[in-house]
Amino acid sequence: MCKGDAGGPALRSTTSGIELVAIHSTAYQGGCLGATTTRQDATETRLDNLGAWIDQQIPPLLTTLAAADWSGDAHADVLGVDVRGDVWYYPHNGNGLTARAKIGSGLATFTHVMAADYSGDGKADVVGVDSAGRLWYYPHNGNSLSTPVQIGSGWATFTHVTAGDWNRDGRADILGVDADGLLWVYTNVGLALPSRVQIGSGWGSFTYVLAADYSGDGHADVVGVDSSGRLWYYPHNGPGLSAPVQIGVGWGTFKEVMAADWSGDGRADIIGVDSAGSTWVYENKGLSLPGRVAIPGAPQMR
Repeated sequence: MCKGDAGGPALRSTTSGIELVAIHSTAYQGGCLGATTTRQDATETRLDNLGAWIDQQIPPLLTTLAAADWSGDAHADVLGVDVRGDVWYYPHNGNGLTARAKIGSGLATFTHVMAADYSGDGKADVVGVDSAGRLWYYPHNGNSLSTPVQIGSGWATFTHVTAGDWNRDGRADILGVDADGLLWVYTNVGLALPSRVQIGSGWGSFTYVLAADYSGDGHADVVGVDSSGRLWYYPHNGPGLSAPVQIGVGWGTFKEVMAADWSGDGRADIIGVDSAGSTWVYENKGLSLPGRVAIPGAPQMR
């Protein structure tokens, strides 16, 4: 390595191709033009072992976000799945989110991931649909997720899957929009979902469908974003859903939309990640969302 070569690459050939190993730093100049020394030693900065450090400094971007009360303090926290399939918990700290903790892994190929209190213990669990259409329940066990339990199959063709307490028994039920745009509720009876009831139709064009207690009566309502970016609230009326009420516009460009009780007043608020990657909470004021507040410490999505 001669003068002028500093910063150049050191490469190696592998079965998968050429890899960058290091970059040149200094050398004794042996063999270079005008050099009298015969030493050819060189110093290089190794780069091929920096993967773990880079991951620590720049966390992988998230592909999915979900909001639910993981801690049991009546305020929604945020859970996220990154590009490697790891599941992260971002605690609510009053006005924002604090440092994350890893609570699970293995969800990289999941098509739907949601957080809701499936067990009825007051703390959010995780429910997800894998690439084979199997529905899995991951119980909350304190600081992480327990071994998953399969609670369904045949979900591969569903365009939306969400979870909320439809029947007010304290446990989240599963709601889904099938390939025909029909909205179904599957009642939670433990480690199975033996039956379903149709509660709507015409949902095929919606970009987001969320089950959450927007009204504060203990029953999950449905909130959705249509193809025009309008935000709609469908009140729970007992056996089904009442006529929708428009509660917002301009949601068509959002990367993620969630519904959960951020403020702790017993009613679901709306949380969204806009096209620039900023995360906002829109406090539930009834039939309107008059303002928004940025959530400090929110993670970045892909």
